[in-house]
Amino acid sequence: MRQTVLEGLNDQHLLAGESETERYERVATAIRFIRENRLEQPELTDVARAVGLSPHHFQRLFTSWVGVSPKRFWPT
Repeated sequence: MRQTVLEGLNDQHLLAGESETERYERVATAIRFIRENRLEQPELTDVARAVGLSPHHFQRLFTSWVGVSPKRFWPT
């Protein structure tokens, strides 16, 4: 639990200092990761880890840029 809280604080600090271009790159990297690993159906935590964020902050960032949650974006 403590680790998760610390990760969240680090994410907030990290995202606060990022430019829009850097945030876009995180989302683009996540989309590539999802597409390249679609057969394995990655979990939210896997994709978040691939872009260096906690699942909570990744989901917020992804949804704000893409307009749908990662779960809705995932191919079924």
